[in-house]
Amino acid sequence: MFTATPSTADFWFLLSNLALILGAIIVAVATISSFIFSGAREHFANERIAVNEAETARANESAALADERAAEATLKANETDLARVRLEERLAARHLTKGQIKAISEAMKPWSALASGTRQSVAVFAFPPSFESSSLTEQILTALGNAGWSLNRYPVTYGLPVTAVLGIGILVPMSNNRAHKVADALSTALLAEGLAASVMEIKRPGCEEIAGLQDRAETDPACSSISVFVGNHPSLAAEATAMANSTPSAPPCPRQ
Repeated sequence: MFTATPSTADFWFLLSNLALILGAIIVAVATISSFIFSGAREHFANERIAVNEAETARANESAALADERAAEATLKANETDLARVRLEERLAARHLTKGQIKAISEAMKPWSALASGTRQSVAVFAFPPSFESSSLTEQILTALGNAGWSLNRYPVTYGLPVTAVLGIGILVPMSNNRAHKVADALSTALLAEGLAASVMEIKRPGCEEIAGLQDRAETDPACSSISVFVGNHPSLAAEATAMANSTPSAPPCPRQ
């Protein structure tokens, strides 16, 4: 049987109580520390989450900004391409396809002959002549020739002083109703194929003075004839003028 002296028993009893107290203190400290540092860990975890969310938001914002800039760049590129295409179309050489020539010819066949049976006369010429205007002149002549008209390539202006001409002009005698109708029909047919033409009246010597001209409108081939002149490309001329106006002039020389 275990035996101990009173002093030994007191020592171990005291030591055991101290151990219990120390253990209780350690448990209390550990519990409090666990509670405190658990909150701290949660706080730091929340901070890390907030930082990550902020960085993610900035990344998303940067990505959205990059997408917006890319979209703007694409839009500007598309607008530039569209403007370039429109400019190329506007400055493209005037040209009639075979289908367009046929359409003009069909539209002008009803005006191919006067009531007297004489063929409708037309002078078509390039003024001023250039490769582009001369080519278009030949295409218009082909259309009217296929329609049965009487063709003349000589520049007939009936005394009208003509210098540089833009686009397409149609000269008609001032008081001949048939000539006006023919010119209007041709202008409409050309416009349907993308070629604008302006009709200009001119007092034609030998026609305006004829008494009873209105009665002879359907039978007089000379006074019902029209002249069509094909001038410079309007857009090309406008572009050249704009470039000339935008060119800075040389500064004046300083006086000595």
